[in-house]
Amino acid sequence: MKTVKLIQIALCGPSDVEEEIGIAKSVIRSLSEREIDGHGIVLQTLDWRENSSPDLSQRSQAILNRQIVDKADIVVAVFWNRFGSSTGLYDSGTEEEIKRAYTLTKRVMVYFSKRFKTEQVDTVQLDYLETFKCKLRFLGLVEEFETHGDFRDKFSRQLQQSVSELLAANKSTTGESKKAEQRRTETKTTVNQSQRGGKGNFQANVMGMLNVRSQKPKITVTPTSGCVSAEELKQIGEWIETLAEGDTGIARDRAFGKWGKMFNNAFNIPRRDLLPSSKMVDALAWYDQQRKMQRIGYKTAAPDEWRNNAYAFIKARMREMGRTNADYYPEVSCRLKMKRPFTSLKNLSKKDLERVYTMVSRDSANY
Repeated sequence: MKTVKLIQIALCGPSDVEEEIGIAKSVIRSLSEREIDGHGIVLQTLDWRENSSPDLSQRSQAILNRQIVDKADIVVAVFWNRFGSSTGLYDSGTEEEIKRAYTLTKRVMVYFSKRFKTEQVDTVQLDYLETFKCKLRFLGLVEEFETHGDFRDKFSRQLQQSVSELLAANKSTTGESKKAEQRRTETKTTVNQSQRGGKGNFQANVMGMLNVRSQKPKITVTPTSGCVSAEELKQIGEWIETLAEGDTGIARDRAFGKWGKMFNNAFNIPRRDLLPSSKMVDALAWYDQQRKMQRIGYKTAAPDEWRNNAYAFIKARMREMGRTNADYYPEVSCRLKMKRPFTSLKNLSKKDLERVYTMVSRDSANY
């Protein structure tokens, strides 16, 4: 009897990419028909419109995460003009789905449409979208497409590659597990000994050679199965380090200890390595919330330091792009639709400086 391998693919996106979602479903069906005959692989789509069920036990996005994202082997997200609506924890449902899948180390494929923009484009949504695109480019590779046909061709080719890599990774993991089990079996030894003393008795010889002293038992808390992996623990450490570095008016080592304690208290654990791996998504949400609060407080508590850091960042990015005040400032003023062009960063209001900072970040990421 032929074994069939099921690969589930979640499709995510705001309300303006329904056509692209339909194309993705068509590509997945076509590819599944070929793969089931050739390699015994079945590709199945997961879409909240078709694969979710009513549930009042949690907030709506948390339910969709559990019913759709958590089950998926691959998560595909598509954007066009819209970023989406806030979920309470994130600025859009699609953003939360991507970050959850990323935290769970799933394969995430993100596509951005470069088709013509409609007349009713929401500029706020576009700003959110551009900022998010810049963030993703620091994490890895994203894809862009010009037309529906372009999307179909790219997605078909890249999905086949993703499926192949996923199967190869699973095969490699299975092979390593078998080798490890074989090594454990080969190294097992049995010591036969009687409880009576005498010549050749292992226990008697060893006990005669050692002067055994009683010691106080050492109490240790051992991480149980299901706790965070070494990679996840490293990620938590990086989050805490970032928060510590963002603290003003406090020594770095004290700040690091402070945020480490706050993290442990937030999840009611004595040590970070005892955090259940299933809580990593909540840990990421906690980190994002603390960073958001920290940024707001930073601008208020240390406005001069915040401004100086913003000036330094903008100037450094401009040097990397080979831009000067004379040619770049008027362009930025025009793109941000300022009432009058600026000639010095120091003359900008706090709000405008933040807008310029965001635009320069985008430009440098795309350079």
